[in-house]
Amino acid sequence: MNLISFGDRQGSVLGPLLFLLYYGPLADVIRVHGIDAMMYADDSQLCIIIKRSNRRVALDQLELCIDDVLCWNTQNGLKCNPTKTEVIHFYSCYTPSDSISHLRVFTAIIEPLNEVRELGITPDSTLTIRTHINNIR
Repeated sequence: MNLISFGDRQGSVLGPLLFLLYYGPLADVIRVHGIDAMMYADDSQLCIIIKRSNRRVALDQLELCIDDVLCWNTQNGLKCNPTKTEVIHFYSCYTPSDSISHLRVFTAIIEPLNEVRELGITPDSTLTIRTHINNIR
């Protein structure tokens, strides 16, 4: 049996504020890499624009940022599961785009998905919500 020696009760009024204060510096770790991030609760999304001219550099930058995020989490007593990491490459259905073959997250290889579920909707890689509509129907 594991005993937790620190923390705050679930559902407390102070809990969300303490979590933000604890987790807030992670945004600085991400910002150093020049990558945009959206963070809410215990989820984070990293967003980067990939141009044909900087494709490999951008993907290397993203992988390095993910490694630093995982290291920050480990150093701060948080557990991460790289196999729960999802990657999606958004592009226009009217413009051909080179797909991303995979992303390396520590020792895990993450294959891009054609659609992801995010905050209650399911966009696909061309930013349509056909799957979301079909799921609701």
